[in-house]
Amino acid sequence: MRITVSPDPCNVAATADAILREANGEAPLSVTLAIFLIRQKTGSMRSDADLEALIAKMAAVRGVPIVMDREV
Repeated sequence: MRITVSPDPCNVAATADAILREANGEAPLSVTLAIFLIRQKTGSMRSDADLEALIAKMAAVRGVPIVMDREV
């Protein structure tokens, strides 16, 4: 099994930013969906909790409503 990690660590934040921009505040964004999309687009190995915190902080700054639906 071969795991590839994205070479650019900044693209996780850029991808999260793009996901939040696309959400547009129309409906609350699912954190679980956002984490899935970030992993799919970047191959990030960061923990779910780390990605959840990143999404929550970025959403708060941008005023984007989110749903904290990740199961612990």
